[in-house]
Amino acid sequence: MNSTQIEDVFRTADPSWWNPTPGQDRRSWLFQKQAEYVERKCREHFKDSSPLKGLDAGCGRGIHSQMLTRLGCSAVTSLDINPAMLALTSKVACSTRVEGSLMEMPFGPSEFDLVVSLGTSMHVPSVPRLFFEIYRVLVTGGILAISMANALSMYRS
Repeated sequence: MNSTQIEDVFRTADPSWWNPTPGQDRRSWLFQKQAEYVERKCREHFKDSSPLKGLDAGCGRGIHSQMLTRLGCSAVTSLDINPAMLALTSKVACSTRVEGSLMEMPFGPSEFDLVVSLGTSMHVPSVPRLFFEIYRVLVTGGILAISMANALSMYRS
């Protein structure tokens, strides 16, 4: 698949394809524990009360957008290529929702103090491009929390 085809898969995917439900899907505990761990580690880096701008890059259902709010971000932005996922995020997180690609984020340079991109890198056409875009939108000295490809990748054979 080329980059456009890969992004089209996620742009048009029915959100039910990725539905970690407690008691029904073994992934739900993983996402909960991952969010708890990342939140705990981020708290170690942001101990002062300065307002933070947070980006949930590839927000999916909004679990990590919720986490950014709990961390005390004064502004949370939820970015996803799929409008149906953004609609689900709107039900669980108070954030600015933006439809767009991780490969060309619709933000200016150095807009965010904290970028969270968990469970996304295995679904993008170019991990180097993802890192370039995150680096571009993250302030100097900002924090990135990212998970890399894993055994749950849809491209695993």
